[in-house]
Amino acid sequence: VWAHRFAAAVIRYQIGGGSLTSSLEALAGLLAADPAAAPGTFAQVCQTVEHVDGVHLADLLAHLPQRAPDGQTAMDEVLRLAPQAGADHSQRLIARWEPVLSALHTSLHHPDPTTRAAATHTLNQVLTALGQQPDWQALVPVLRRIHAGDRDPTTLTDALDPIHTAITQRALDLLNGQLDIDPDTWRTLTDTDEPD
Repeated sequence: VWAHRFAAAVIRYQIGGGSLTSSLEALAGLLAADPAAAPGTFAQVCQTVEHVDGVHLADLLAHLPQRAPDGQTAMDEVLRLAPQAGADHSQRLIARWEPVLSALHTSLHHPDPTTRAAATHTLNQVLTALGQQPDWQALVPVLRRIHAGDRDPTTLTDALDPIHTAITQRALDLLNGQLDIDPDTWRTLTDTDEPD
């Protein structure tokens, strides 16, 4: 997997391809999960991907437009860019949860009981829908626990990935008054408008 992701990223880097960002984000995830497994040289990447019949990565790169003078330099640049692309991607994912966190806060703290009830209803609908998505199945029960009154960050974040942990911490910070978000953002949620 590593070598093929690197190969795709290096090709996209060299040609200035529009899919470079998604390749960098995928590499950032791999680097975060197991940095020691990354190939050390472009020659190692070529050797691995060329096990597939008909694939000659070094030859292909020689015929493409070049932003970097060689494959190793392109790979080094991809390695330099990947962490920031991963961080940017994580921030976008976390930001998409602002309406859900707004619903959580409003459902617990709004002075008007009707508004609290509407926010609770919206929150439950959105969490039910998100609970069906594999990417968010671990986070949804945590947010439900927070809604029910659990505020222990250690037990809430146990076994969560970094993005789920960041969203959980934002929820706790919001409820503790350490974070401000637009209190009406929850109103943008509908049955079909949840974070991706």
